[in-house]
Amino acid sequence: MPTVPKTIEEGEEVEEIGGERERSAHWQVVADVMGSGLMQGALAGLVQQRLSGLIGKSSGYIESLPVEVKRSVAGLQGVQLKQVEIQNSFKREVWELEKKVRSNISSTNCRVSTTVAFSTLKLRSL
Repeated sequence: MPTVPKTIEEGEEVEEIGGERERSAHWQVVADVMGSGLMQGALAGLVQQRLSGLIGKSSGYIESLPVEVKRSVAGLQGVQLKQVEIQNSFKREVWELEKKVRSNISSTNCRVSTTVAFSTLKLRSL
């Protein structure tokens, strides 16, 4: 039968394992390893390796759904593809408009600069 460890009574002395300095040094090493990026890099590598093995593999979840739900999922995937096409078209049109506006602004700025320079020359000649 397992035994329950003794609880510490109020005022009872507790024997410490290792000194304060040892514990502090231990936690400093742990903090250094965690903060150095070594642990983060290793962890990221492990996660990446694990996930790369899952790419393209079916979890079986979609296959286990009823036929009507599968049809709905397929329909939603089609709608999502159409939405992505529309969004890309929109971005392309915005880019074309920005390019057009930039060229108009640069030609306007050129005319303004020329006018200001001409006015300055006229004032100096007076």
